[in-house]
Amino acid sequence: NNLAELYRTMGQYEKALPFFIEGIEITNHNISQNFTFLSEKEKEAYLKTVDYEFESFNSFALQYKSNATDIISFVFDNTLTNKGVLLKSSTAMRAAVLSSEDTVLISKFAEWTALNKQIARLYSIEKSKRFQDPKELEEKATIIERQLIQESQEFSDYRNLQNIAWQNVQQGLEPGEAAIEFISFNFYNKEWTDSTLYCALILRHDSKYPELIQLFEERELESYITSSSTNSDAGLIAILYGEKRGVGTLTANISVSYADSLYSLIWEPFNNLLKGIETVYYSPSGLLHNISFSAVPYNDSLLLSDKYNLVYVSSTGRIANPKSENVDLTSANVALYGGLQYDITADELLAGSNLYKQTNNDDLLAYNRSYTLADSSRGGSWGYLKGTLIESENINKLLREKQVSTTLYQGFEGNEESFKSLAGNNSPEIIHLATHGFFFPDPEKEKNDDRAFISEDKMVFKESDNPLIRSGIIMSGANLAWKGEEIPEGIDDGILTAYEVSGMDMFNTQLVVLSACETGLGDIKGSEGVYGLQRSFKMAGVDYLIMSLWQVPDKETSEFMTLFYTHLLNTENIRNAFAETQRTMRQKYDPYYWAAFVLIE
Repeated sequence: NNLAELYRTMGQYEKALPFFIEGIEITNHNISQNFTFLSEKEKEAYLKTVDYEFESFNSFALQYKSNATDIISFVFDNTLTNKGVLLKSSTAMRAAVLSSEDTVLISKFAEWTALNKQIARLYSIEKSKRFQDPKELEEKATIIERQLIQESQEFSDYRNLQNIAWQNVQQGLEPGEAAIEFISFNFYNKEWTDSTLYCALILRHDSKYPELIQLFEERELESYITSSSTNSDAGLIAILYGEKRGVGTLTANISVSYADSLYSLIWEPFNNLLKGIETVYYSPSGLLHNISFSAVPYNDSLLLSDKYNLVYVSSTGRIANPKSENVDLTSANVALYGGLQYDITADELLAGSNLYKQTNNDDLLAYNRSYTLADSSRGGSWGYLKGTLIESENINKLLREKQVSTTLYQGFEGNEESFKSLAGNNSPEIIHLATHGFFFPDPEKEKNDDRAFISEDKMVFKESDNPLIRSGIIMSGANLAWKGEEIPEGIDDGILTAYEVSGMDMFNTQLVVLSACETGLGDIKGSEGVYGLQRSFKMAGVDYLIMSLWQVPDKETSEFMTLFYTHLLNTENIRNAFAETQRTMRQKYDPYYWAAFVLIE
């Protein structure tokens, strides 16, 4: 690497290239070797020591690509190898253990999972009230995790996942299809700059080599996201996406310049490379995880989703190793949550939890009660959401009419214990959660954030340095804990964090629908993407996720979800049903009402 940098500084690019390539190959080998025994936290720390090598190489490739077109092949391969590498490693280990049939190994995994549950419980309690330091348990968990990683190697498919090259992705593309890997990196030009560049790696079914196109600097996209003169999500979305150009109720008096600029930043620089392309698989990076590509304007009358069939993938490597998007609903089990009651006393929480543990679901219906509180959006304070009740009942009726097996959780029965029971062999093919969701930004970066609707004595979820604690789903009875009141020992608090989800076994679940606010958000960490519910459900083993990028309105969300299951029953194809739902909603509403939801493969 030092020789490569020396030759680059001297302007001798041809001599620098082979040293860059050799250095990167050695680094990739070292990552692969070290990942056979390090815990996830240790892997993350190790990657931070080598990230600069890939950023330097990407900078070199961007500058030198006109002299060596095949250099982009190495950039694409590095991206396939290292985008989400921690997530791939963690998921592969869990899958290997659970499918190993090694009783000792599985027992050790259960011990590790139990420790993580204790850790999650401790992190949900204020520091002054904790009966044990979670750091002590984390040290024990790390030791067991290392053992699991080492002992599961012979069962793991991790190395095969890492051996994907751009040619494998291309072989998975049909005529009329293209793959786009978005990348972002700190730009190096003889010295480190303050610029974070975004580029697109374009691969068509008929490409000789992938192409690298420079897009924008991160600060440019940040300026559009933060330039809204209103704090409302509706206003910001109208400014960013500018749907219907003055026709819609939200956009009538708003300039569309931001929307036009969003297209010019993100898509226009490479659009000429997509002639004849109908389907685009795209994998975001950095702030692009927060953009609804379906709603980005293509021209005065079309959106990107009108022009292309857009498929959101965590990595375009998924094209080489696709998972079935078809659902056999005749044999599927579906768990539905909606109309949950968040206000509860400690005695009621305890009784509801015990009742759930001791009886079947039908008995819980007698324990249910209803409220007539005002509707609200699915975020903010935890008020009753009438739309989720209608939504869950409509979906339940639709599915049952087609003889699909369903379990409906409403009122008090939709507690945290009920969800955690949906693991392992009990994990259904589809889980639908219509409720509140939350995400709080990194407290170090957002010290003046105005989302402090938590009471002063209950700031633990907002102040955590772990992004998987700062994002989650609100279950029945959660307001008691959210207000900082004591929860009976041995009872879950109703606040299902991403940290808790990440420890579950959901490898039998094909689709999770999070019909709630901001469930697709989280801390964005380099090539690892979004640390939040998105990551935790992937770690748990779920194949497909439907999540939201902003606070969604209750009534229209209910309509969106009912439409989705109607189309799913007709097509039995997750991707087609989602695309058809978006098209239907687009004919009626501005993007604010439908474009928040993304399907992640």
